[in-house]
Amino acid sequence: GTNRTYEIWICPEALNIGWQTWIDDGNERILFGTNTNNIRVHPDVTINYTLQTRRWYQLVYTLEGSICRVYVNGVEQGTGTYSQSLRSGRQTIYIGGDTGSENSDMFFSITRVYKRTLTAAEVLRNYNADKADHGLT
Repeated sequence: GTNRTYEIWICPEALNIGWQTWIDDGNERILFGTNTNNIRVHPDVTINYTLQTRRWYQLVYTLEGSICRVYVNGVEQGTGTYSQSLRSGRQTIYIGGDTGSENSDMFFSITRVYKRTLTAAEVLRNYNADKADHGLT
């Protein structure tokens, strides 16, 4: 189906190495451009958000039909329309890189993949449940 949620906790060590891949399922990818600190659900949705090094973030994107929502630390940062055709069946999921040259210079913690769209309340609940473990109040 087209409904899904990807959640990952990251702590960047460097933000100047170019594109860094958080999650890649071979079709749609969460990317952020470290030169501009954009959070990107490739290829259609770009959200402006300034990440900082050595700080933990909960990053989430949900997809419901063609509507994509991006959350940082439990708060929605923006929406967009995702037009890519999604693959059906099983796919390999890469965390922290891809099969090419996109790698990440950061620490990863919790990663969750859902076959449904989490609500804003569920995203916030996950953030609140895990934030103390990452030094956030």
